[in-house]
Amino acid sequence: VDLPAASRVRVRTNSSNGYMLVLEVESAEFDAVVLEESGQRVEIRGSGFVDRPFRGRSEVVSELGYRLLLTSATQPGVYAWPVAVSAQPR
Repeated sequence: VDLPAASRVRVRTNSSNGYMLVLEVESAEFDAVVLEESGQRVEIRGSGFVDRPFRGRSEVVSELGYRLLLTSATQPGVYAWPVAVSAQPR
């Protein structure tokens, strides 16, 4: 399932180490998620972190796209959004 620019994340930090986007796949129907941001792709299985650099103290707005990888046992249907996204200092 491809979902380009499906969410927008706003982060403001004063950590000179930057921050991490934390992703958790919270559904048994989905095996993994491929996160796409600014042309970069990262595959997350279960849960994972994506390091983001410090870009100053101003707010950073990112558009995130997703490729949701279904398990082989997933049946056709309608499912709840399977990815939780949060941010934390690095």
